[in-house]
Amino acid sequence: MKTEETPPILAHKHYSAASAFKPENLFREARRQENLPEGPVPEICILDPDGDIVRYLCNAGLADRHPGWACFHTDLYVFREGGHEYGILGCIVGAAFAVLVAEMEAAALYAFARARDCSVLCFAHVTNQMGRIEGDFENGIAEGAEESLKVIVLSAANWRAKRDDHESL
Repeated sequence: MKTEETPPILAHKHYSAASAFKPENLFREARRQENLPEGPVPEICILDPDGDIVRYLCNAGLADRHPGWACFHTDLYVFREGGHEYGILGCIVGAAFAVLVAEMEAAALYAFARARDCSVLCFAHVTNQMGRIEGDFENGIAEGAEESLKVIVLSAANWRAKRDDHESL
């Protein structure tokens, strides 16, 4: 009888151990290599896969590039709304681009949140009927960016209020 052996690539793994990879270490080294200043990332960051919201904010003069963002392949923009600062990354590549299914991107983000013990909330703003009727690819004002931002800002305000209430207990 043949016994199955664990392939070498899977042997001697410590799956319950904390990850040795830390994003903060990656950013520290990237800042050093690029000679960028340190600076905090906004508490709430938005991932904008198609970049419509980022383009809207930049074209309206409402967002500026974060001077200390040290990720080699993306640009973090910062804008203020309702007295709060938000970060936003446009045209990001991730699971949604790999399979064009929003649920995959959400799953990756929720797994990240669980591993890092932080909060993540995903929105999918569908602004058309997916090619079912003529003219349905009209996304609304600013490609739907204004409406998306309203939902995000209201949700963030509610999240902050609940967090602050919980912390005051």
